[in-house]
Amino acid sequence: MKIIYLDNKFLSEAFTYLNQHVEYSMFLLQNLSKIGPRKTGDHNSGDFNIVINEGKIVGIFVLAKRGNLLFSLDKEVIEMDILNYLYETEEIEITGVLGENSRSKFFWHLIKSKNDTLVETFTSNEILYRMNLADSCADVSGAMVYPLDKFSTYTELSKSFYLEQGLEDISSDEQRLKTFEQRVCDGHIWCYKDREEIVSMCSLNAVYKDIAQVGGVFTPKRHRLKGFSKKCMKKLVYDCITKLNLSTIILFTGTENISAQKVYEGIGLKKIGSYGMYFGSTKRQINKRE
Repeated sequence: MKIIYLDNKFLSEAFTYLNQHVEYSMFLLQNLSKIGPRKTGDHNSGDFNIVINEGKIVGIFVLAKRGNLLFSLDKEVIEMDILNYLYETEEIEITGVLGENSRSKFFWHLIKSKNDTLVETFTSNEILYRMNLADSCADVSGAMVYPLDKFSTYTELSKSFYLEQGLEDISSDEQRLKTFEQRVCDGHIWCYKDREEIVSMCSLNAVYKDIAQVGGVFTPKRHRLKGFSKKCMKKLVYDCITKLNLSTIILFTGTENISAQKVYEGIGLKKIGSYGMYFGSTKRQINKRE
């Protein structure tokens, strides 16, 4: 078993491998297809690596410039081998892990044991959902594609979302605006209005071919338990079918977020597994921000 940089020779096989593990690989697929297998100026870019065993790919992983380790690995791949390789080849500190939960949790345990300056800031075992869109076609009057001139509102809601989740948005204002404008242009962001006030939003945060991952589903506390999020999600589903020609959507939510689970299961999403998110900051990064 060996680890090598992903190059053009294995690119087609790499996409095939990730497609076979698509539920856990949407960030990998989107970044590989849109950014490529090498670091660029994008903070989500990174040098993609593949694990080869007897001539075939048995794992793919990348350490993004923002410090997050993304992976999709067969069972026989040893986590410590991945980390030792990254410690030898990367200057970027590992400050986050995203992927199948049991392995993400183990990766995180190993990373913390190797870095005594790493302060844990957020961990979550998320329920992973999937929906075959051929099984649903629902619309809600009043839900609309997010208006481009409401970036300020989007920013406020996004900041509230990150704050409530205990997450940190490291994107610059310029990066945030660029992402917002691209999602609006692609028709990948939705909102629900109540008396001209935007009270709920949702979006697609990763798309590859006819599969999309839903993210950023958020309703401020004062507007919850009124059905706004469900209406917004129904509109997303309808547009994914009728306008975006998608076949499948994937999303994940916290195991303790019962109200969100009821919304997703109420519109037809099915539980298929668990997804882990583990984040931290080094003491140096914390001191720099302070």
